[in-house]
Amino acid sequence: MLDIKQLRTDFDQIKEKLAHRGEDLADFDKFGELDQKKKKRINRENRRIKEPKK
Repeated sequence: MLDIKQLRTDFDQIKEKLAHRGEDLADFDKFGELDQKKKKRINRENRRIKEPKK
C-alpha cells in the first residue's frame, strides 16, 4: 500500500516504478489529476476567504 504523502511528493518516481513493473497507470494518472484539482480548489477557496468582504 502506498502512503498518500509519499504519492504527492514522489509522484513521478512512483509512476515510473509502477510502469516498470507493468502496472496499469490509468487509475494512478487519474489520482494525480484529481489531487491537483483538489489543491487548486482549496487554494482558490482559501484566497476567497481571505478577501475583504464588500
